Amino acid sequence: MEETKLAGSFVKNSREKIFVGLNEFKGKWRIFIRAYVPSVEEGKDWLPTQKGISLEVEQYPALLSAMEETGKDLQTEREVAAIGKSKTQEIRVGISHFKNMQLVDLRTYVEIDGEKRPTQKGVSMKAELYPQLMEAVRKLGELIHAAS
Repeated sequence: MEETKLAGSFVKNSREKIFVGLNEFKGKWRIFIRAYVPSVEEGKDWLPTQKGISLEVEQYPALLSAMEETGKDLQTEREVAAIGKSKTQEIRVGISHFKNMQLVDLRTYVEIDGEKRPTQKGVSMKAELYPQLMEAVRKLGELIHAAS
């Protein structure tokens, strides 16, 4: 049976919330940072979307380090870190600019013809939401420690 443990959630915009936590799947815990939308079904609050990332629990130190480094400068567009996921996939953490807004971006990249390309799997949020994201990522460490 699949189990979920939440480290935190916060409002991204009028249509989405970001949830950060752990999912147990086939007996193994995985980190997730995912966008959720309101449910239209009674009794259900929020439903996960495909927009998000997942990592092995063992990759938490790399995620925490990348997020701490991101917080040092939320203005300059840059790639902060690439966290290997498989031979052909990686999660990139960075700052991007869109329509005069600074965005914190966590996105899965996949190798196609020898070149890493972004996928739709990822989340971007306004840089002013960074403190809430960082707080949830730090709480993830406590959840991981409790789950192991």
